[in-house]
Amino acid sequence: MHTSTNLSTRNAASAPTSNTGLPSVLARLRALAPHRGLDRGSALGIAERQANLLLSLQNITAAPVPLSALSRMPRIDLGVAELPTSGLSYWNGVAWQLQANRGEPEVRQRFTLAHEFKHVIDHPSRDLLYGSHIEREQTADQFAACLLMPKRFVVRAWCSGQQDIDQLAELFVVSTEAMTRRLLHLGLLTQRRPRPLYCSRRRSTALRGNRHFAIAGTRSTHALSNGGHP
Repeated sequence: MHTSTNLSTRNAASAPTSNTGLPSVLARLRALAPHRGLDRGSALGIAERQANLLLSLQNITAAPVPLSALSRMPRIDLGVAELPTSGLSYWNGVAWQLQANRGEPEVRQRFTLAHEFKHVIDHPSRDLLYGSHIEREQTADQFAACLLMPKRFVVRAWCSGQQDIDQLAELFVVSTEAMTRRLLHLGLLTQRRPRPLYCSRRRSTALRGNRHFAIAGTRSTHALSNGGHP
C-alpha cells in the first residue's frame, strides 16, 4: 500500500542530487522510467532494470541481498509496525518511511519493504506510468522479486548445483513460494519440476525470451488479482 502526499511534499521528496552534487541513487533509478504510460511488459522490464541498477550502485554481488541496500540511502527509513496490511510507505516531511507488518515472518517483511521502495521510486510519476492500482502493485512485486532474487544470482546458484527450493529460499531469505515463482519465471522450473539447463558461460541464452510476470506480493486495501503475498 502506498499513501499519497501533496505536491509540495512530493517535490521535496524527489531527492534529485546527493551531497556530492551528483544524481542520487533514487534519482538515477527514477530516470530509467520514461515520462509516459507503460504497458505491462515495459513496466515489468523497467522494474528489473531498476533493481539491477540498485544492486550495482550498492556493490551487491551475492545473496542474500541485504536490506541495507535501501536503508543506507539518505531519507529512506525502514521499520516494522502493527499494521492492518503487509506494509505501507509515506513521506513524513523529513524522510520516506517504509514499514512492514511486525507480525509477519522476516521473509515477508523483506519482500514488503522492497515492494514499498518501488512505490517510492514511482511516486512522482505513478499516475502517469500506470493505468490502475493493480498494475502499480504488480510492478512493485516484480521489483521486489528482482532485487531480492536477482536473475544472475539465482542462475549462478542453480548452476552450482543448489536446486532444492527450500535451500534456495533460505539462501536468498525469501519465502519458498516466492522462490518457486521466481524459478518458474526464469524457466528453471516447469510445473515445479527442475528443467534441464545447460550451465556454462552461454547459459543466459537458455533463459532468453521468458515472459515477465509479477510475484504475488504485498497485500493492500485492494485485493491483488494474483491472490496476495507469497
